[in-house]
Amino acid sequence: MHSDSFHELVLEPVRELLTRPRIEVPRGGRDGQAPIWSVEPGSPPRMVLDIPTRLLCENMQEDLPAAPAFLLCLALWQRSTGTAWQAVVRLRGPAPAQGTREILHWNRSRILLEAYASLFRDFYRVEWGDSPPTQAPAMFEHGMCLNQAVDEDARTAPGRGLKPEDTLERFFISGEGPGSLLHQFNAHFGNVVCLKRQLPVGLFHSGKVSRATQLTPGQKSAVDVWGVSADENSVHLFELKAKGNVALGMLAEAFYYLWILSHFRMGHIGPHALSEEQPLAAVRKARQLTLWLTAPALHPLIGDAKGPVLRAFNSALQQTSAELRPLLFRGEVPDVTLLAST
Repeated sequence: MHSDSFHELVLEPVRELLTRPRIEVPRGGRDGQAPIWSVEPGSPPRMVLDIPTRLLCENMQEDLPAAPAFLLCLALWQRSTGTAWQAVVRLRGPAPAQGTREILHWNRSRILLEAYASLFRDFYRVEWGDSPPTQAPAMFEHGMCLNQAVDEDARTAPGRGLKPEDTLERFFISGEGPGSLLHQFNAHFGNVVCLKRQLPVGLFHSGKVSRATQLTPGQKSAVDVWGVSADENSVHLFELKAKGNVALGMLAEAFYYLWILSHFRMGHIGPHALSEEQPLAAVRKARQLTLWLTAPALHPLIGDAKGPVLRAFNSALQQTSAELRPLLFRGEVPDVTLLAST
């Protein structure tokens, strides 16, 4: 639920900025627990998300776990007009127990919250309540490591019976000639040698990849498509969404992957000993990471490359030599065209 003041002072002005009157924030819940969106007076005023911790223990692409990203985007749009809003995430209830599926998703949400509060410390704050975080640097020390890629056939043809994103992913990496997506991308944006599937971003502790040391979802936690520039200075990462899938959770997911891989590239996360053939070696060697939000359209709160949200993220990420960029396309497999004006 949200208060009348939140609707009047936060939602309505952003809707007017975007000329999108139907923009909403996540309001559903589970077992009688739901987020509460409110405004607290002050100088400056505060927009507050009061949310049960258990709602952040699901897939971060979904609306409820992405609620902190909604709050951040609303604050950035409001602040772009000169209104100095503060944003507060107020957690309600304890973190899940160790050894549960929920703790893996909670650890990922916790990393995101810590990252938002660190990058946007001037106006974004988390009140942890009964779910205190680790010290942020410790999350990337003491033997933290990523899992390695599973071998994939980089030329797998699009198949039947797959989810839309799987079909798009397979099509994205198929072919290198004129008209292929690789050729289209290089014509406008980069000089990528080839595109590959599934760069893993599952986080483990104690320097060992196992069920016992797993910190975040592992097997299905991966960048969809990625490729390395010819000079090996840049790694291009692609988070793909098919037609109609424009949830704001795409931003949370993409930023999380970029944040983790940036810390890996800087040596805060292992494995530290990598052979040249291992996919993560290319990330460690690169000088620049670019993650492309690839979809037919993005959620209105994300906006475009010149909007306040992506500009703020990229300004905050500048010291890590990482960036988020939109990459729109039209059509459906097998007739997909990348748009150069993103």
